[in-house]
Amino acid sequence: RVGDDLVLTKPLGVGAISSAIQRRIASEALIEKATVLMATLNKDAAQAMREVGVHAVTDVTGFGLLGHLLEMTQASKVSAEIFAGNVPTLEEAWEFVRKGKIPAATHSNLEYVNPHLRYQNGLPREVSLMLADPQTAGGLLIAVP
Repeated sequence: RVGDDLVLTKPLGVGAISSAIQRRIASEALIEKATVLMATLNKDAAQAMREVGVHAVTDVTGFGLLGHLLEMTQASKVSAEIFAGNVPTLEEAWEFVRKGKIPAATHSNLEYVNPHLRYQNGLPREVSLMLADPQTAGGLLIAVP
């Protein structure tokens, strides 16, 4: 709904890190960090969500944050404003995004949502790619009144 705040319960970047794991360029520590994050259930976030009340929720998975947010906004007939610097990300994932070591789905996700995006002050390509990063066991995107 208009005026809702959006909350993302897990950081983005798992797709880029998963791609790095497949390419055998991720450290053991990073593999462990990504595995723990992916194994973390959304149960606690779902419980908190029930307690505070929400207007909408979706899990952020293969379509990335932008794809799932587009689905939410179209279904609700509203728009959303993202402050990219406030979106939680895995710091280690940026290296792989900048080097282009990302899943092919990242590009197709961004291509799909791009006609629906408006950039106010421009946005570096790597930031757009991070926002389109496909997640495995991603967090919840919650619209909170």
